[in-house]
Amino acid sequence: MLTSLSLKFCFMPFEILLPITNALRLTKNLVKLDLSNNGLKRGPAKFVLNALEVNTSLVDISFHGNFLDDGFAEDLSYVLQ
Repeated sequence: MLTSLSLKFCFMPFEILLPITNALRLTKNLVKLDLSNNGLKRGPAKFVLNALEVNTSLVDISFHGNFLDDGFAEDLSYVLQ
């Protein structure tokens, strides 16, 4: 079972990120996800946040080193509530 996934420095295009976010909605085993240093911006990163609203098993996620703004921080705080 996959419990930890590091995708840092992958610079995934949206076409690759979308299936990953869809899988996040379904997985119950993944507890750690590292998406750091991928050049993510708020729009594509919001798809990850939407998946996190459904996924309750993920407890550690990293967005370090992406191009995320204060608006993303607000979106993230809403999801974490």
